[in-house]
Amino acid sequence: MNEVNLAPEMNEIIKAYRDTDLIATGDISDTHHTFDELYEHRCLLFSVICNLFPDKAWKSKLHDDGTMFDGMFIVGVETPLGMFTYHYELNCWDMFHVTELEKGHPWDGHTPKDIVRLNSLLDSTNKSEKRIDKALDIAFEWSRIDGDHHKMWAIDQMVRELTGENYEEWVSTYESGDNGEKEYEWDAGIAP
Repeated sequence: MNEVNLAPEMNEIIKAYRDTDLIATGDISDTHHTFDELYEHRCLLFSVICNLFPDKAWKSKLHDDGTMFDGMFIVGVETPLGMFTYHYELNCWDMFHVTELEKGHPWDGHTPKDIVRLNSLLDSTNKSEKRIDKALDIAFEWSRIDGDHHKMWAIDQMVRELTGENYEEWVSTYESGDNGEKEYEWDAGIAP
């Protein structure tokens, strides 16, 4: 069966009608939802994602070069695979409880196809949850053993699990005093 794709011609007609104010494109529907409804849903869903990861998300009324579309702002989230952003009308500003920047982060070249980057936020959350679970397992298993040196070993193992590849940096920070010099010594304890 030969399918005819009329979308390019329809888009030209819609554009011509929109440019002459004969049609409000937001009212166009697929018989289930209008464009306006879909944009509203996208805004709500992206605000949920950003608000769940406020340490990774940001919003700004300016692009990194100081420009912005009239009446719009940009909101983005940094994922393990790179940034993902959307522009929204200013009336959506308060939906995003994230860091407000004077200027947005520079565009990294992402496209709509890069929306799959958002999945990597869940991957990083799952890894964090697994590290927390493992640290709690260590606490449960080894904290009942007598001897401060064994308990310190259990604490050290929990810290290693929670900090992952940042363990050495964490220990260095712990050992540094207020003046930046080594004031304390991390005790890794003795394994039971």
